This record gives sequence, C-alpha cells and structure tokens, in this order.
Amino acid sequence: MQLDIEEQRIIEKHRLDKAVAEEKLSAGHLIVSIAAQWAEYSKHTGYGLTYSEFCDGFAFDTRVDEKYHPFRKHIFDGVKRMYSVVDDISSDLGQSVAAK
Repeated sequence: MQLDIEEQRIIEKHRLDKAVAEEKLSAGHLIVSIAAQWAEYSKHTGYGLTYSEFCDGFAFDTRVDEKYHPFRKHIFDGVKRMYSVVDDISSDLGQSVAAK
C-alpha cells in the first residue's frame, strides 16, 4: 500500500510532534536536575548563580549531553527562574513559620 503525499505529511508531522513532546519533557527534567546539582555546588563553594560561574566553575558542559551545549544560556535562564520562584516561596514560608 502506497501512501500519498498528504498522508506522508500527516505521519511526518505526528512523528515530529511526538519527538518535540519527548524532548520538552527531557529538557524539563534536565533543568530540574541541573538546578539540584547547582544547589549542592553553591552550598559547598558559596558561589552565587552567575552565567560565568555556571559555565566555568560549575562546568556545565561536563554535566550534560553534548546536544545541550548550544542551549546552555537557555538552561541557565531556566535554573535562574526556578531559583527566583523558590526564593519567593521560601521567603513567604520562612516568614510564616517564624511568626508562629
């Protein structure tokens, strides 16, 4: 059975959509994992989250698959955003717990 061009396009689009969904999930897991690794690194070194420290001292490229190297800035921004949200929540929580 031969597929016509439109059917082939539908299948290719489905495969691409599936690959994108899988990679989005993997990237999310990666960012969470890197954020946890950064927390340990920062706790032991005392260094704050800067792009240069993230790339060099923390040695980002050695911690991830090579396919993610071109996206280190995006991953850094993701980690930075996570820490911003966590700081807000932990500040509120810390204030509430201490006030009781």
